[in-house]
Amino acid sequence: MPAQFKPYGNPVPPYNPADWTAGDHNEARFAFPIKPVFELITHAKYWTEWHTASKAVGGVTERAYTLGDLVYEYGEYDDGTKHHMFWVVAAQDREGYTLSVLIAEEQRVGLRYLLREEGGVTHFARETIYHRDSAYSAQARAEFGAASKVSVANLEKQITALLEKEYSSIPKV
Repeated sequence: MPAQFKPYGNPVPPYNPADWTAGDHNEARFAFPIKPVFELITHAKYWTEWHTASKAVGGVTERAYTLGDLVYEYGEYDDGTKHHMFWVVAAQDREGYTLSVLIAEEQRVGLRYLLREEGGVTHFARETIYHRDSAYSAQARAEFGAASKVSVANLEKQITALLEKEYSSIPKV
C-alpha cells in the first residue's frame, strides 16, 4: 500500500459529478429494505465473491466502508490483464442510503452505486465512471463494462442469498 494511504481517514478525493461520465450502467433489484442492501454492497470483503475480476481486497474490509476509507483491490481480467486499484470513498449517503462513490485517483476511474427504494424493493445501479481526463480506451471501457454486467448479476444473487438467510433465521415473535 502506498505510504500516502491508510485504511481509513484518507483525504477525500474531489468528486464533482459533472467531471465524470458513466461508462457502463448495470442494475439489480432486491426484495429487501434499502439499508441492509446498502450495508452489504458497501462491504468490500464480498467483492472477490461477486466481481469476476476481483481476486483480493485489503484496507477496510471488515465493515461497510465510509467516507475517506481505502479499499485496495487486486484484479485480473479474462485476457490476463492485472490491476492494482486504490479506491478511496469520495462520496456517500449514510443517512438515506442512496449513493456511494469510490475513486481511484491515479487511474481517473471510479465506481458509483445508486440505490432507491420503492414499495419494499431496493433498486441498485452500479456504474463505472471515468473522469474527463481518464486515459482508458474505448476497448478497455467496453471490457470493464462486460465484467461489470456479469458481476452485478453475481452481486444480486449473493446479496439476496445473504439477506434471505438473515431474515429467515430470525424466529417470528
